[in-house]
Amino acid sequence: MPQSEKLTIAQVSPHRRTTRKPVNEFVGRLSEELAARGHEIVRIGSAEPVKRPLTARPFDIVHVHEPFAPSVSAAALRHSLSLNVATFHAPQERVLSTQVARPLVEIFFGRIDARTVTSEATGKLLDGYFPASYELVEPPAGWSAGPGGGAAGGERDWAAVADSFEAVYRRVLARRHDPTGDPALRAKLAKRPLIEVDLHMHTDHSGDCATPVEVLLQTARDRGLGAIAITDHNEVSGALEAAASAES
Repeated sequence: MPQSEKLTIAQVSPHRRTTRKPVNEFVGRLSEELAARGHEIVRIGSAEPVKRPLTARPFDIVHVHEPFAPSVSAAALRHSLSLNVATFHAPQERVLSTQVARPLVEIFFGRIDARTVTSEATGKLLDGYFPASYELVEPPAGWSAGPGGGAAGGERDWAAVADSFEAVYRRVLARRHDPTGDPALRAKLAKRPLIEVDLHMHTDHSGDCATPVEVLLQTARDRGLGAIAITDHNEVSGALEAAASAES
């Protein structure tokens, strides 16, 4: 992606936009810097619609802040149809997310394409509960995520923070495949006849089916299926037997 290309970015805070919170300040100042560079920014906060704005139009990036459940940031991860960047700020445990609802939160976190933190302490804490790579994006001088965070030192400003996140966004977007596809491959496939497939079939290796593998394969041939997928419950032996038989 060209460095000059303008992006459409949703910035999602877990708090009401009118609430004076360090995360809101971070989201607001970052949004201002990005907008000044020509990027289109849509801000979403608590008590605002989430699904409708995220699905009504395409976004290049959905940037969620503190996406712990339950929150509007977690809901944004659920409904996003875009690439997702998450930033974790405060170095404090959220018991509901790390203990009570951890399996559900792990599913939502699986939709994150890049995880960032604003302090090393936060990265260490998150890695203990949700192991992954957490990239440190240092906040501007004087900003603190709240209790336990400590104000950042140095001379870093909001422009530098925006530089860091622009780099994260473009790095993530560079992994995206060209939506137009491969013209040469499309032309090659266009010459091939279509085949009918069934991608959900069971054999007697599954506890809920009594169809032998050889009967299933012969039935598929008789029906003119070009390919099948065997999805026996908690068992792969049926699929392995079918593959071996089909190749012989």
